[in-house]
Amino acid sequence: PKTLPLVAVSAEYPVYEIDANKAEPAYIDLLLRSAHMKVVLEGLSHGGGTKTRIHPEQFEALVVPVPPLATQHAIVSLWQKLQGQCSAIEITATTADQKTRPIVWTALGLSDPTATQAKPRTFAMKWSDIDRWGIDQIWQSRQVTATPTYPAHRIADLCRMGSGGTPSRAIASYFDGGDIPWVKTTEVRGEVI
Repeated sequence: PKTLPLVAVSAEYPVYEIDANKAEPAYIDLLLRSAHMKVVLEGLSHGGGTKTRIHPEQFEALVVPVPPLATQHAIVSLWQKLQGQCSAIEITATTADQKTRPIVWTALGLSDPTATQAKPRTFAMKWSDIDRWGIDQIWQSRQVTATPTYPAHRIADLCRMGSGGTPSRAIASYFDGGDIPWVKTTEVRGEVI
């Protein structure tokens, strides 16, 4: 496809050409990358490392929903429109975050730990100021300076620590009809649910 001008292929992996009279290539791409299909394809895959694969016969035997071409085009168009909106929102959020961070750190009297500074060829520190050994760790700890605007306290003085566990799935009353939203750790990807 024109979107992939340079592609390396191998006899190990078959290449499919989609019949545009039957299916919109972008629709098939969306379909195969959907969460549902990822689960299906992961169930069929075997091997490991760099050679995870699915037998072509198994892949070709999959039954997938194929609406009329007009509906496929509409699905792709809507997806593209929403992706554009998502990109715009993400840019706005990133910009707001970048503007807000220095304001927050300055107000608290702290240096911005995300600000990058060129590492010099040499630098010195007192042994008493070194929490962790290693050039990168020492340099990073040197960058976090604090002249707090407000009184400083140990976290242990501000809260009581506790730990818990996941309620048993065997007891339905813990889950059915409750008003506590449950999230599995497998549903979290890069701080996003």
